[in-house]
Amino acid sequence: MGAGFDKQPASRFNKYQTLTYAGGASGGATVISTFFANSTQHIRVISSVAGYISIDQTTSSTIVTSANMPSGALLPASTVGGEYFIVTPGQFLSYCSTSTSSANLSVTEMA
Repeated sequence: MGAGFDKQPASRFNKYQTLTYAGGASGGATVISTFFANSTQHIRVISSVAGYISIDQTTSSTIVTSANMPSGALLPASTVGGEYFIVTPGQFLSYCSTSTSSANLSVTEMA
């Protein structure tokens, strides 16, 4: 018999988005993902620049903006495995930062 090994926990990629944060003199405008698909159960988020995120149902709720930072959850820059969040279909992610540098934010929906 061969040696066994434990499998890594895994999920299926459902949808992938790259959001581009422009940066600027006093931080950039908020970037918003599309609504999460019906089969999405959680998301993986990776950013090249630290910032703040919120996961919301509607655009009138608690979207994080440069005016109300740090009202969202802190997202550190470039964590190796990304950060995972449980979400509900129909929600979306918003991101903003105080950084003057531009950034790419990877949002992977997982089923």
